[in-house]
Amino acid sequence: MFVFPRKKENPLLMDDAPPGSFAVYHESGWINKETFLVWFKKFIEHSNTGPKNPVLLIIDGHNSHTKSLELVNLARANNVVLLCFPPHTTHRLQPLDVSFMAPLSTFYEQETRK
Repeated sequence: MFVFPRKKENPLLMDDAPPGSFAVYHESGWINKETFLVWFKKFIEHSNTGPKNPVLLIIDGHNSHTKSLELVNLARANNVVLLCFPPHTTHRLQPLDVSFMAPLSTFYEQETRK
């Protein structure tokens, strides 16, 4: 899922995107409760979760992940167990976030600006 900082959709932004990718649009370009729910519904769809197949989803303490009763209810209804890291600890508990995702994000932004 790509979150673009726009008010209006622009399908051209998804040209050459990886297969199965989709876009959401928000003024800030940051994820919020609504856009995270869009992503979470896709996660449920693709994770093959069910009554006999629970799925663990590890999330950080961002408001978009933790302040949504709709998210919690949707997770319970679909047998998704949410495990939330304490705030400001992902860099310690999730080293790929710093060692891989941060540089990837930087290089991706540089390429999209070209």
